Amino acid sequence: MRSEGEGQLSSRDNLLYKIESKRNEMILAASKTGITSTKTLNISRELDDLLNLHNKTNVDGLSCSLALKI
Repeated sequence: MRSEGEGQLSSRDNLLYKIESKRNEMILAASKTGITSTKTLNISRELDDLLNLHNKTNVDGLSCSLALKI
């Protein structure tokens, strides 16, 4: 019998997977169209958004855990 959520990625793991996928997509686009192409730059911005979300999530979690220790 499977427990609830078994086989599913956590939201954190899902975000890390999206970051890695977007990173690979950007590398592929850069190798095909150049690092300054519109396509590569748009993917880079999307990757930035994912990384900012990841950093915000980690900072918020850190702030909460630090507040609990005080």
